[in-house]
Amino acid sequence: MELYRTTAGPNLQESKLEKLTNNPLLSSHVIAIGLKRNPEVPEVEEVAAVACAVQNLHLSAVAHGLAGFWSSGGVTYQPEAKPFFDLGPQDQLLGFFYLGYPKPGAVAHSTRRPLHEKVTWVLE
Repeated sequence: MELYRTTAGPNLQESKLEKLTNNPLLSSHVIAIGLKRNPEVPEVEEVAAVACAVQNLHLSAVAHGLAGFWSSGGVTYQPEAKPFFDLGPQDQLLGFFYLGYPKPGAVAHSTRRPLHEKVTWVLE
């Protein structure tokens, strides 16, 4: 919150500050998602690998009755946040994964469209 307060300057929004303060407390765990760059690997491949790891984390969580989501809000894109997460200038903070038990009685629902509406098969 202090980082937001420091970097927002005159654009500071009390509602955003309140959200940054209270939202993490709604989850039992908040996992920082970071990328330590390896210059020998294309950056796009590293970002994709992190995304796959987060998806596996999410799938594992759901399989164990937990709920979670990846958020890239807050201090994610503030370079001043990197040292706190042991990230160097070339590394990236990609967001935070909020993890916890769903509210009692909450029913997960999917709003995904059917696969055939998203995929085109090209046959030769």
